[in-house]
Amino acid sequence: MMSFMGMVIFFSAGAQSFQFEKGFADFPFTYNNIAVTSFGSGSFVDYGAAWSSCGVATKPGSIWLGAYGPASFTNTFSQGVNDMVYNINAADTTETFTFSVNRGNVQISILSGCADKWTIAGNQLTCKGVDAGTCIQVHASEPFTNVTIEHNGLMDGSLVTLVLDEALKYADNHTSIRVQPIAAQKICLGNAITDIPVTITGDPIELAHLSCLVTSSNQTFLPDSAVQVLGANGNRLLHFTATPAYAGVVQLQLTIQDNDVLLIQVPIVLEVMGAASTVTIDTKNSVCKGEKVTLKGTPANGVWSLTTTVISNGAATNLPASLQADGTLMANYPGSVQLYYAVKDSSGCTTTTSTSIQVHDVPVNKVMAPKGTILCEGSQLQLMAPNAAAYQWFKNQQPLQENAQILPVNTPGNYGVKLTDTNGCSNPAIVQVTITGIAKPKVGFSYTNYCANLPVQFQNLSDVNNSGPVNFEWTDDKGNTSNAANPAFTYASAGDVKVQLKITSQVCIGFTTAFTKTLHIDRPDAGKLLPVIETEQTAIRLQTGRVGVQYQWQPATAFVNANTANPLLNVTAGRQQYTVMVTAASGCTVTDTVAVNATANAGIYVANVFSPNGDGQNDRLLVNLIGYNRLNFFRVYDRKGRLLFQTADEGNGWDGTVNGTLQPIDTYVWVAEASNEKGQRIYREGSTTLLR
Repeated sequence: MMSFMGMVIFFSAGAQSFQFEKGFADFPFTYNNIAVTSFGSGSFVDYGAAWSSCGVATKPGSIWLGAYGPASFTNTFSQGVNDMVYNINAADTTETFTFSVNRGNVQISILSGCADKWTIAGNQLTCKGVDAGTCIQVHASEPFTNVTIEHNGLMDGSLVTLVLDEALKYADNHTSIRVQPIAAQKICLGNAITDIPVTITGDPIELAHLSCLVTSSNQTFLPDSAVQVLGANGNRLLHFTATPAYAGVVQLQLTIQDNDVLLIQVPIVLEVMGAASTVTIDTKNSVCKGEKVTLKGTPANGVWSLTTTVISNGAATNLPASLQADGTLMANYPGSVQLYYAVKDSSGCTTTTSTSIQVHDVPVNKVMAPKGTILCEGSQLQLMAPNAAAYQWFKNQQPLQENAQILPVNTPGNYGVKLTDTNGCSNPAIVQVTITGIAKPKVGFSYTNYCANLPVQFQNLSDVNNSGPVNFEWTDDKGNTSNAANPAFTYASAGDVKVQLKITSQVCIGFTTAFTKTLHIDRPDAGKLLPVIETEQTAIRLQTGRVGVQYQWQPATAFVNANTANPLLNVTAGRQQYTVMVTAASGCTVTDTVAVNATANAGIYVANVFSPNGDGQNDRLLVNLIGYNRLNFFRVYDRKGRLLFQTADEGNGWDGTVNGTLQPIDTYVWVAEASNEKGQRIYREGSTTLLR
């Protein structure tokens, strides 16, 4: 049986498809502005006879392809076309037909006949051992300008007919199913293969009865069982259930067939690219809470990320670690974190490596004092820390040399410990305990007023600032006792008295110290009547004759200062009596009396000093008249002769002020005139000193 071939050309021009039929003898020709030419090589001849014995009508101008060996025949188009239909009649299974287009990848639709002999490789269809009467439709993903038909020449007498009426009718009566070309797929080694969409167009009835099958050219690289065709009708997905274990290229073929045995085979190139980089992580795998870790990855242009095992802490959810903006890892809470480092190479593939980092909690720095925190002077306490791998003790924030679990303490202060556990974790927050030192009291006291029948006031001079709460116990050999801090005892008779103060600590048992002092109790002397003082002066000094610590003269207004041992007295005419109370260091007091008799001639007397300081003593400068009963005037002037004060009332003296302003300490001049009952007058002038 000889082979016959027919062809239908569908020109791509807008949305239309144009059909025509031409014989070999018609080349070259032009149709719809597309010029079609042909040429051949190898073994082919022009064959003008009809082969009615094969049941196929042929036109004169057909060619005999492969009549005397391998041959090829090429049609060339001045514009691109997309589709061609061929009818093949062959009986010899040794024959091989190859169809090649110069652009685009091809798909095949089996319109009738053999469906399992065709293979597709890019722009080429090949069939070996095709059955007689096979009709195929070749479709290219891009418009092509030439197609070459090759024959291996193993069947002499094969006839190729360029146009066949029966082939045209067959193509018109069957719906063509189209599959959009699928670009080569590139994935990175280790990444899952994304589903590949397959878009099929055509009659809805045909689309509803499609069967799809994917085969792989390398079952080791990617077995057929790892690829599934999902979906229905014209929307299908290639779904991959496995990932290639190594880099390389595999040719997949998607075969689509409907109920009319229309077969479309779609080639799919899958390239798995392996990352060229070796990615490593250099970091610690065990860190402590609060620690900041510097991350180092190789190569250095990678991206860090992490996933964490979430640990629930009460009502809050805490992440064990977080990535900081500067590329460091901050350990926040105990738990496990998975750290990833991804590096993208020049092919766009990313290699990722990971490591697990465990975040450990820090130990609780706790100081325990089994015997309390009160340290009695001369004793020792022990402080204890929880069990740990290492210890660092501190006193008043300064490190100590001791590194044991138990620390002996014999001085007060603030003590703390820093623990390091078996994971090497330490707690930076040092919790301190204060050891309070209790010192033995230092006892001492003084006293005032050691006079009989007067309270002796004791002043506690003991140092108990560092002794804590204490008890005081006062006793003497007269039977007096007291627990007050500063008691007072009264003694009825003079003589020696032994007094003891004992202090006992309320905190440290056995802390008792005592101090004893002997007091001499004095008896007060009896008051005396001092000799009468005769004077003609207007101011004199009096003497008490006793030694004391305090003096009080009465009436105080008669003295410039009534609180000294020898005060200055402004003498009053006639006989006047004065008293002085002297207080001794023991507190005993005695009061003596002295009389002053002013026997001078009659006249005007003014004190030569006065002290207007508001103490009630000698606050005014007064005029004293002896032998005269009426004051005519009394005037006071300053050094410049300005009148400061005047009066005619003997009882109204100058208070040292002018218009309410106290005058400075200075010497002032006075003048006075007085009259007696006989109308006789006397005039006197003098000076006085203003004191404060």
